[in-house]
Amino acid sequence: MQDLINKINGNVGIYAENINSGEKYLLNEISTMPSASVIKLPILLKLYELVNSNEINITDKISFSTKDIVDDSPYFEKNNLKEGYVDLYNIAHSMITVSDNTSTNLLIDLLGIDNINILIQRIGMNNTYLKRKMCDFEKRIQGIDNLTTAIDMANFFKYILKLKDEKPFNQMFKIITEQEDLEKIPSGFKSTNFIIANKAGELPNVRNDCALIIDDNNKIVISILTENVEDEEETDILIGEISRKLYYFLI
Repeated sequence: MQDLINKINGNVGIYAENINSGEKYLLNEISTMPSASVIKLPILLKLYELVNSNEINITDKISFSTKDIVDDSPYFEKNNLKEGYVDLYNIAHSMITVSDNTSTNLLIDLLGIDNINILIQRIGMNNTYLKRKMCDFEKRIQGIDNLTTAIDMANFFKYILKLKDEKPFNQMFKIITEQEDLEKIPSGFKSTNFIIANKAGELPNVRNDCALIIDDNNKIVISILTENVEDEEETDILIGEISRKLYYFLI
């Protein structure tokens, strides 16, 4: 496993735990790194907390216009959406499953950055910060970026594990299991016997993925963050291979 980690040739943070046994593997788990799109997970949780408290209905619609459309928004591109109304379920689903950035920004506007950050701290993600909207590269150039750690993302999954069978959080969990980016952690698991709930994130020279892996006997959380990587596609493959080895090590 260490040989695989060395092949990434960049900064790597890992937190992996067998929830049943408490067995862990840790590597730079408290090192702060760019979150990329894994920051979208606590945004989803904040939305569903408001649904749970009846402050929002997941079928509610919100308005948008052409000025809200940003790059890497496959849901809006596929449906040729320029302006009008979209329902919250569809943008929540697309924010996670296809990592739609316009959907994410609409939800950030609706929920409020400060409110999302309060939730982030409350659930034990102590060094995670939502500081900018998606595709706000001016802020990123200024050094204002969304940040997290491997242990924080693992804490997110350990938190929602307790909620995953409760309404409406069961719908939220199902959305995460319908992730379409399967190039990183899920690539290490070919068996259909696994339930994998994951969210990947990508920026130039950044490749992240975090997941909850459930089989008949085990619940494994794996969070892998990387930065300053040289070969992004190779890093994706290595994250899958590392995750498979972590899984069998932990069980």
